[in-house]
Amino acid sequence: MAITQNHDGQTGLQLDGIYYRVDRVVVNRKDIEIVVTGYASQEAAKLDYTIPLIQTRSYTFSEYDKTFIHDNPIFKCAYMILKTHEDFKNAEDILEPAE
Repeated sequence: MAITQNHDGQTGLQLDGIYYRVDRVVVNRKDIEIVVTGYASQEAAKLDYTIPLIQTRSYTFSEYDKTFIHDNPIFKCAYMILKTHEDFKNAEDILEPAE
Protein backbone atom coordinates (compact mmCIF):
# COMPACT_ATOMS: atom_id res chain seq x y z
CA MET A 1 0.00 0.00 0.00
CA ALA A 2 1.04 3.59 -0.57
CA ILE A 3 -0.54 6.99 -1.08
CA THR A 4 -0.26 9.47 -3.91
CA GLN A 5 -1.04 13.12 -4.43
CA ASN A 6 -0.05 15.96 -6.74
CA HIS A 7 1.33 18.35 -4.11
CA ASP A 8 3.88 17.99 -1.34
CA GLY A 9 2.66 19.89 1.70
CA GLN A 10 6.12 20.56 3.14
CA THR A 11 8.05 21.64 0.05
CA GLY A 12 5.20 23.02 -2.07
CA LEU A 13 6.34 20.85 -4.99
CA GLN A 14 3.61 20.29 -7.61
CA LEU A 15 3.94 17.06 -9.60
CA ASP A 16 1.35 14.58 -10.83
CA GLY A 17 1.37 11.40 -8.77
CA ILE A 18 3.98 11.95 -6.06
CA TYR A 19 4.18 8.46 -4.54
CA TYR A 20 4.62 8.19 -0.76
CA ARG A 21 5.64 4.98 1.01
CA VAL A 22 5.72 4.40 4.73
CA ASP A 23 9.20 3.18 5.67
CA ARG A 24 8.73 2.63 9.38
CA VAL A 25 6.05 2.73 12.08
CA VAL A 26 6.84 3.05 15.78
CA VAL A 27 4.02 2.72 18.32
CA ASN A 28 4.38 3.34 22.04
CA ARG A 29 2.01 4.20 24.88
CA LYS A 30 1.94 7.91 24.11
CA ASP A 31 2.05 8.24 20.33
CA ILE A 32 2.66 6.73 16.91
CA GLU A 33 5.55 7.80 14.67
CA ILE A 34 5.22 7.30 10.91
CA VAL A 35 8.30 7.68 8.72
CA VAL A 36 7.52 8.35 5.05
CA THR A 37 9.48 8.95 1.82
CA GLY A 38 8.18 10.47 -1.43
CA TYR A 39 9.11 9.34 -4.95
CA ALA A 40 8.41 10.71 -8.42
CA SER A 41 6.21 7.69 -9.23
CA GLN A 42 5.32 4.15 -8.17
CA GLU A 43 7.71 2.80 -10.80
CA ALA A 44 10.58 4.96 -9.52
CA ALA A 45 10.04 3.73 -5.94
CA LYS A 46 10.58 0.12 -7.05
CA LEU A 47 14.05 0.74 -8.52
CA ASP A 48 17.01 -0.14 -6.31
CA TYR A 49 18.98 2.93 -7.34
CA THR A 50 16.20 5.50 -6.99
CA ILE A 51 16.88 8.70 -5.10
CA PRO A 52 13.76 9.93 -3.31
CA LEU A 53 12.08 13.03 -4.69
CA ILE A 54 10.84 14.00 -1.22
CA GLN A 55 13.31 13.36 1.59
CA THR A 56 12.36 10.94 4.34
CA ARG A 57 10.54 12.61 7.19
CA SER A 58 8.78 11.64 10.38
CA TYR A 59 5.26 12.47 11.55
CA THR A 60 4.20 11.90 15.15
CA PHE A 61 0.56 11.57 16.22
CA SER A 62 -0.55 11.52 19.84
CA GLU A 63 -4.25 11.40 18.97
CA TYR A 64 -5.13 8.03 17.41
CA ASP A 65 -7.45 5.10 18.07
CA LYS A 66 -5.34 2.57 19.98
CA THR A 67 -7.98 -0.16 19.56
CA PHE A 68 -7.92 0.34 15.79
CA ILE A 69 -4.13 -0.12 15.80
CA HIS A 70 -4.41 -3.44 17.64
CA ASP A 71 -7.21 -4.80 15.43
CA ASN A 72 -5.77 -3.99 11.98
CA PRO A 73 -2.49 -4.35 10.02
CA ILE A 74 -0.08 -1.70 11.30
CA PHE A 75 0.91 -0.29 7.90
CA LYS A 76 -2.74 0.04 6.83
CA CYS A 77 -3.36 1.97 10.06
CA ALA A 78 -0.30 4.14 9.43
CA TYR A 79 -1.56 5.23 6.01
CA MET A 80 -5.01 6.00 7.40
CA ILE A 81 -3.55 8.03 10.25
CA LEU A 82 -1.09 9.81 7.92
CA LYS A 83 -3.99 10.97 5.75
CA THR A 84 -5.38 12.92 8.73
CA HIS A 85 -2.30 15.20 8.63
CA GLU A 86 -2.67 18.48 6.75
CA ASP A 87 0.19 17.50 4.37
CA PHE A 88 -1.77 14.45 3.17
CA LYS A 89 -5.44 15.53 3.28
CA ASN A 90 -5.86 15.00 -0.50
CA ALA A 91 -3.85 11.78 -0.77
CA GLU A 92 -5.34 8.73 -2.48
CA ASP A 93 -4.66 5.11 -1.57
CA ILE A 94 -2.61 2.98 -3.95
CA LEU A 95 -2.75 -0.80 -3.67
CA GLU A 96 0.34 -2.62 -4.82
CA PRO A 97 0.06 -5.86 -6.87
CA ALA A 98 0.59 -8.22 -3.90
CA GLU A 99 -2.22 -6.59 -1.89
